[in-house]
Amino acid sequence: CALPIYRFQAQSQVSFDRLHLRCFATSRLASDIRTSFLDFFKKNGHTHVPSSSLIPDKDPSLLFTNSGMVQFKNVFLGTEKLPFTRATTAQKCLRAGGKHNDLDNVGHTARHHTFFEMLGNFSFGDYFKEEAIDFAWKYLTQEIGIPRDRLRVSVFNEDEETAMLWRKIVGLTDREIIRCGAADNFWSMGDGPGPCGPCTEIFYRQDREMDGDRWLEIWNLVFMQYQRGQDGSLLPLSKPCVDTGMGLERMAAVLQGVPTNYDNDIMASILRETQKLISERSQRSVLYSPGDTTQDATALKVISDHIRSAAFLLADGVLPQNVGRGYVLRRIIRRAIRYGRLLGVEQPFLTDLLPALERTMGEAYPELIQRMPVIKTLLLSEEVSFQKTLDVGLLILDNAIKSHAKSASNSRMVPAETAFLLYDSHGFPLDLTAVIAKEQEMTVDVDGFNRLMEAQKKLARANWRGSGDLSLPDQVKSWKTADLETVFTGYSTLQETSKVLAVHSEEKANSQRGYVMLTPCPFYAQGGGQVGDIGTLTLSDGRELLVIDTIKLDETHTVLQVEAVHTDAIMIEPGMSVVAKVDVNGRYRTRANHTATHLLHAALRNVLGKSVSQAGSLVTPDRLRFDFTHGSSLPESTLESIERIVNDVASRRLAVSASIRKKEEAVADGAMAMFAEKYGDFVRVVSVANESMELCGGTHAETTGEVYPFKIIAESSIATGIRRIEAVSGLCAVEWYEDRWKALKSVASSLQVAPEAVPSRVMKMEERIKGLESELDTAQQQLIVESVRKLTPCLSGSWKSSQNRVDIVFVRVKSNTGSLRQRAEALVSLNPSRGYVVIDQTQVICIIDAEHAKGLHAGEMLKEVIGVFGGKGGGSVRLAQGQLKTAPTVEQVQLQLKPFMT
Repeated sequence: CALPIYRFQAQSQVSFDRLHLRCFATSRLASDIRTSFLDFFKKNGHTHVPSSSLIPDKDPSLLFTNSGMVQFKNVFLGTEKLPFTRATTAQKCLRAGGKHNDLDNVGHTARHHTFFEMLGNFSFGDYFKEEAIDFAWKYLTQEIGIPRDRLRVSVFNEDEETAMLWRKIVGLTDREIIRCGAADNFWSMGDGPGPCGPCTEIFYRQDREMDGDRWLEIWNLVFMQYQRGQDGSLLPLSKPCVDTGMGLERMAAVLQGVPTNYDNDIMASILRETQKLISERSQRSVLYSPGDTTQDATALKVISDHIRSAAFLLADGVLPQNVGRGYVLRRIIRRAIRYGRLLGVEQPFLTDLLPALERTMGEAYPELIQRMPVIKTLLLSEEVSFQKTLDVGLLILDNAIKSHAKSASNSRMVPAETAFLLYDSHGFPLDLTAVIAKEQEMTVDVDGFNRLMEAQKKLARANWRGSGDLSLPDQVKSWKTADLETVFTGYSTLQETSKVLAVHSEEKANSQRGYVMLTPCPFYAQGGGQVGDIGTLTLSDGRELLVIDTIKLDETHTVLQVEAVHTDAIMIEPGMSVVAKVDVNGRYRTRANHTATHLLHAALRNVLGKSVSQAGSLVTPDRLRFDFTHGSSLPESTLESIERIVNDVASRRLAVSASIRKKEEAVADGAMAMFAEKYGDFVRVVSVANESMELCGGTHAETTGEVYPFKIIAESSIATGIRRIEAVSGLCAVEWYEDRWKALKSVASSLQVAPEAVPSRVMKMEERIKGLESELDTAQQQLIVESVRKLTPCLSGSWKSSQNRVDIVFVRVKSNTGSLRQRAEALVSLNPSRGYVVIDQTQVICIIDAEHAKGLHAGEMLKEVIGVFGGKGGGSVRLAQGQLKTAPTVEQVQLQLKPFMT
């Protein structure tokens, strides 16, 4: 579609500043544009839906949220229903991994980012093309005042309806409507079957050409009107939908009259702070002005972009790791560090840019403010770690360059394997390797590197499983859109007489497993770190099905995974009445452990500070696991303090209460929220007197007495800046103590002492063992000394290369008493004025007493021995060890080493 767009060229040009003043009475900040867009669509009947996380919710195909429609994907697919049919969003997006990856373009073009905001409006079977076009044109020309003559549109060349609507609604001429092929103007949800349809794009005429284009795409309107079949056929959808996307950074650049996205207010404030900081740290003037494409400008733009991506990923719970999303985050951070190093900054600096980011985006995305202590901790830890890795990688590359420079081929190319090793194991971008190689007048085998990279990508794509639940059959997933609804009653009861709503058996005859939906449902579905309930379903004839897991499809649809007992098949049908009973023991243990996690969280913040934040959890009937942000391991004394605080609260038998409140009010009152969870306008708040208050949908103890006793059983690191505590509470803790009491009594019985005397008895035994080991070592040394006294040297004299005349003894021994080194040490201790070469088969040791045998060097002696017999080895002045190619005989030693003696 690039060539026809040249028809958009204007006959006359206006200077950039004059154009800005002519077009827009006042410059709009990015925050104003965001607000005006959302307000415009809200007054036109759209529901404002907050941005979803950068981690796609239950989408197996995506690494990150890369567009505004991602959170509505199931709505477009027809597997999810919303209480509204019109929506508008300002969605945070990331394109730095997987199919959509702009990482390598950042800083080199005017528009590419890894992190960006997408403004959008959506229709779910409500309005379609006519209204979408009308909304878009009115917003652009009336709401924000872009002159009509600065805009053009493109349409799919087979979509005459959309072209007609542009002529009808807006009055565009055919000259102003460009027709393009499917590659540019036909949208599909993936490569296979699914919703699809034509799109129409709106372009703005820039006053100067950027990245080779005068016309800038500012809005894309997608009309999902077909369902693509397995055979590629297109069938009309009964309820066509609309999905539109407008990049906030692009629109801000247009309305502010600046040449690139990096010069609009939201990016420029971060870039200016980066420029100032880099100039101070590098002690040189780092220059930048709008539109610059210098090496310094590129580096500043990369850093300014990457700090946004890194901070938002960390805020959404992604941790720097070597796989998946964590690997992308780590690469983003390390690229920023690398560009800082190129500008002359060798110390951590990224955390110093966070205040500028918080000022520009904290109001729109409060999670940045809430998670800032965690972001700072993790970012600094990763930066310090990579500074060390960077030095190691530079050393590897330096050695590789020197090695190939000295090779017989005198190659001037860094091998692909070296470049890929640096990239894959040390986080070196290829361009960093290329820059360093160029300084040495060398190149990099880029083609070979790309082949290795492609092989890795294929492996990653094969192993990638996304974030969704792929295990449920499609029929079960479809229950979400059926006229079915589960009423959860498990907070107040563990047994119900329920009606079966839907049943699905495995795809084979006489299956013993399947899925059941029923209502009312007392079973708690897995969520918020808590495992799903187990239990039984009892049919009217007395037959039972085991409930082996409880799964939540969404807030109103819960599925039970069941297993038949004493029969070959699941004999249950929709409409049947069953008695649904939760396993009481499992539920009570789980709820005690869940309440314990809340008390543990509060105790951690009390002891370590308010910067501690939950990073994950697991609550089962047997134990609890709590992950939290902290930069170092916890001393035993600190763990004991935390344990005492939890036990103190638990022993007071305080009431645990739950209430439904508005989210904003609960958070304002101090309720803690789990950053990775999605919450509605109203939330369930679980409180323990004045000790703890969290947003939580899980099941909990009635009083803290169920939690007592509480015991921490392990503390460890699971990632940079993330610690994990494993613990038990209530009955689980009692059983833990009982098991260890039994073990202690067994040990006491073996030692024939009382249990309380075991520690002192063990200490005495350890002292006795140490004494015996010392006596044994002394006896062994005496045996070694006596054995070496009987050795007869096969050759002795003075070593020619030594400055002083020193006797050298060559001994060939078979080490059956002590190691070869122990025997060599014994020899030199008997006569420190001599140097020794001790040979055992192919092993050789050269040893001297450096104080008494001055002028000799064990390492140099070994080199000469190896020069005669072949082999390898090395060492210091005093001791050198090696391996000979073959075991010499006494005669060979006497014959071949005699020339070195006088």
